[in-house]
Amino acid sequence: AIQADAEIIADLSTRQELDKLTLCQKMKPSADAILGISSRAYEVVHSLMQQLRPSGLDELGLVEALHDLVTTWQKRHKYIRCTFTTEGDLYHLGETVNIHLYRIVQEGLTNIAKYAQATQVFIHLNSEPIQQILMLSICDNGRGMDITQHKRGLGLIGMRERAQALAGDLQLESAPGDGVEIILTIPIAEEYLQKHRKWIHQEETGILNESDSSVVS
Repeated sequence: AIQADAEIIADLSTRQELDKLTLCQKMKPSADAILGISSRAYEVVHSLMQQLRPSGLDELGLVEALHDLVTTWQKRHKYIRCTFTTEGDLYHLGETVNIHLYRIVQEGLTNIAKYAQATQVFIHLNSEPIQQILMLSICDNGRGMDITQHKRGLGLIGMRERAQALAGDLQLESAPGDGVEIILTIPIAEEYLQKHRKWIHQEETGILNESDSSVVS
């Protein structure tokens, strides 16, 4: 489309019989179209880059990156009220844990938008220093489901795999008409966090950080 409009502008620029005002009037629709299309292309590429690697995690940290994720999601789903709250110290978890938590929240919100028919969503992230565990809860007031008959979707499988990668546990609680609650529990004792930190990119061995696998998820 950009090429077609550019060709129109190029063709018009060679037509000497047109006065300047007429030329500008004929060029303007094509120029506006190029601006609109390129702007949309930028938005799509930016969105894809965010899906491949949420830059906010590096720049802002987990809590602010999740706030940004929730805010962006809320703008697209204005009929659903989403509340995000946190407790405890969430700034020492490390890159691998942060990415898995971010992706689980992202997938949870995607599922809610697709299937839940909810009007309210509550996301709570709590770091318990005494028990040395982290709990993530994603709860909605949607139509719910019968978990004994419901087929496991790829989204839920992916979330369980991420929980297992963090030596944690992911539980699904729901009933028809009673919404859905996803509860993730992971250990955050230093021995576990140190284990996750070992999956750092090793230039000399070519081993990738485990968190980089999110690119292909």
